Amino acid sequence: MESSLDEIDRKLVAALEADSRASFRTLAKRVGLSTPATAERVRRLERAGVLKGYGVRVDRAALGRPITAFLALDCPGERAAAALSAARQSPEVLEYHRVAGGGSVLLKAALGDLAALDRLAERFRLIAPTTVTIVLSTAFEAGDPR
Repeated sequence: MESSLDEIDRKLVAALEADSRASFRTLAKRVGLSTPATAERVRRLERAGVLKGYGVRVDRAALGRPITAFLALDCPGERAAAALSAARQSPEVLEYHRVAGGGSVLLKAALGDLAALDRLAERFRLIAPTTVTIVLSTAFEAGDPR
């Protein structure tokens, strides 16, 4: 689908990334199409899997999870499957990535306090050697205005 995206499709995707709740009418104004044509384009992008879903940005600190940390696990092969299973069972884990470079799995987690981070890290250390990096500040995340 990537190669078949035209400039209007790209503008629609960018507009929805900025505001996933924008109405078809608002989107139509932004891309210069009629409202029905815009709605059809959005549906086509959804069917093609370009638009995978719609979401909301949450202030994790307001929900009692002010600590963001990355855990790098050195776990090739079967250990990666065990790490994936443990990550899926850990509500603190926001993201799971297989990576090249330092470690083979990278997790992003949001936690309430350092004791919770320690418990999470220990859970993953039982699977594979784990390095923890605590986020001190964040300039922007996916979906934030730059």
